Amino acid sequence: MVRDDWRAAMAAGAELSEERLLALGHAVEDLAREVAAAERG
Repeated sequence: MVRDDWRAAMAAGAELSEERLLALGHAVEDLAREVAAAERG
């Protein structure tokens, strides 16, 4: 998933493209919404 992609990119010393950073940002936002929903029950 995104976390694995991030680790692989960092391990390779690769720069993430703007598109990949945007996708990562959206994934973080989605995760934050899921966590907030779970906390509310």
